[in-house]
Amino acid sequence: MTSVPDVPVFIELSLEDQAQEFRAYFKGLGAEISEEKSPKGIEDDLHKIIGVCDSCFKEANEAEIESVLNGIVSMLVLVSRHINYP
Repeated sequence: MTSVPDVPVFIELSLEDQAQEFRAYFKGLGAEISEEKSPKGIEDDLHKIIGVCDSCFKEANEAEIESVLNGIVSMLVLVSRHINYP
C-alpha cells in the first residue's frame, strides 16, 4: 500500500511541489497519471489530480482519504487565490 502524500493542509510547500507529491502518490496507487508536471501549468496539474483522486477510495482508509481530499481542496483554494491575486 502506498503511503499518504506528505502534503498537510495549508503548508508552506509550493503548489508545484504539492502537485508533485499528489502525482507520485496517485501513481503509486496505480492511477494513470504522469509524475511530471504539466507544461500547461498548475491548473492543468490540479485538473489531472482531481481526475484520478478516486483511486484513493480503493486503497486508502477513511483517515487517508480525508487527508488526501483536504489536501486537494487546499490546493484549489491556493490556486484560486493565486489566479485572483497574482
